[in-house]
Amino acid sequence: EKLEWMNGVYFRDMSHEELNEKILAYWEEYPPTHIPQPVDRGYLMRIVPLIQERLKTLRHASDLTAFFFQTNLVYDPHELVQKGMDLKTTSTVLEQALYVVDSNVTFEASTLEERLSALENNLDISRRQFFGLIRVATTGSKVSPPLFETMDVLGKDRCSHRISKAIEALRVEQAAEPCSN
Repeated sequence: EKLEWMNGVYFRDMSHEELNEKILAYWEEYPPTHIPQPVDRGYLMRIVPLIQERLKTLRHASDLTAFFFQTNLVYDPHELVQKGMDLKTTSTVLEQALYVVDSNVTFEASTLEERLSALENNLDISRRQFFGLIRVATTGSKVSPPLFETMDVLGKDRCSHRISKAIEALRVEQAAEPCSN
């Protein structure tokens, strides 16, 4: 545990360029099964600053970054639905978030934060519920690097596609729910 902590300190002291090269070299020697090779050096360079604080070993770099490289995420609708929410509300909120993402001309972290925060202020859910939902829809996980910077790196098309797929997964789940009278 202490060695991992020391290793993390070592990584945090590196420049982004140095860490990028270390990760690429490690992946060349030990190719991750869930990240297509070869990895685009420039794309990884955009990801490295987002994971540098969390990285403890080079082996864990693929776990922290895999969702950036995946084309299709598989959603568990129950992971999308935040505490205190239901399928219908979750779907409605995601549809509104999708509209914001799709209508965002300047797709960068600061603009996304501003526009999505404005939407969140108009909804009857908490900030934690809203951004937790967006995080799971765009990354497939409850834990990820900073949300808006992550969305910026993923890009508009990929974020839009992922949110659409999350909405679709929720609709399938809603259709499968037994009707109650």
